[in-house]
Amino acid sequence: MGDMADFVLNDVLDDEEARSRYHSGNMSETSAFDRGIVDELGFEGENNKRRRLTTCKYCGQGGLLWKRTNNGRWRLLELNKVHTCRKYKKGNTNGST
Repeated sequence: MGDMADFVLNDVLDDEEARSRYHSGNMSETSAFDRGIVDELGFEGENNKRRRLTTCKYCGQGGLLWKRTNNGRWRLLELNKVHTCRKYKKGNTNGST
């Protein structure tokens, strides 16, 4: 390969290694933000500004976003805080109350 192609390939491999470190918990969210892996809310991806809003299946509240928490679980956010649904009952997975 040419020199420029080698430089680009090295950059891509460095980025993938950094993503792997972030996913395995060996990189802080601040460092991941500085590297461009996550945005200011902790969402990952190049198109994180165009992420889809979703609706809570229990209470029907819209305008929520998904975010992976520190323990690896996904939670809905409302205004940068975890959505707490009054209609949700632990163990209820079918959406009915």
